[in-house]
Amino acid sequence: MYYVELEDYEKAIHDLSKAIEINPNDTESLSDRGFCYFMSDLYDEAIRDYTKVIDAEAGDEYDFSLRGDAYRSKGDYAEAIQNFTKAIEIAPLWADPYIDRGRAYGDQGQFEKAIADFTKAIEIDPEAFVGREAYNYRGLAYKQKGQFENAILDFTEAIRLQPDPQNIDPIYMQHVDPFYNLGIAYLDGGQYGEAISDFNRALEMEPTWAAVHEKRG
Repeated sequence: MYYVELEDYEKAIHDLSKAIEINPNDTESLSDRGFCYFMSDLYDEAIRDYTKVIDAEAGDEYDFSLRGDAYRSKGDYAEAIQNFTKAIEIAPLWADPYIDRGRAYGDQGQFEKAIADFTKAIEIDPEAFVGREAYNYRGLAYKQKGQFENAILDFTEAIRLQPDPQNIDPIYMQHVDPFYNLGIAYLDGGQYGEAISDFNRALEMEPTWAAVHEKRG
């Protein structure tokens, strides 16, 4: 998995394919190659590998969840939801598939179901990265329903959960999205001063984000 750690997915796929050629029943290599295909935006190939793992009865919650991610990336939300649901059935205390299923529900405009899934994720893991993501996405769902006060509360909580900016791990780095989303919620709610303040904070983090300049203008 050296190339995977380096995010050199092309070389990782090459080596994993060699391993699978030698042993076609190597479900671990199939699962790892599926991940590399997904990260390379090769969603059909990812689905194919995860399906082979699952059909061999070797699939776990991660295989179902990642196959769901691939289906969602293709716009096949019904299949995505089925896979996220299966991942939840296997590991009901894992927050990630609730967030992913909630996003798929949101993609379909089913915001009440999305909010329920994001809320469950928050109940399971309210802090740090997972909590930040869940609050941010739940805020977006509330905003789509016109519940701006709830959206503002959630975006504010997502910002509170931002990590120390000195943390260099890209997984835990600060994200600009909650600041932008909070600004939009304030803007939609007619609170223009607060909106400008959050757009300014977003631009401090990402000065070339054209959409923020447009909204602030």
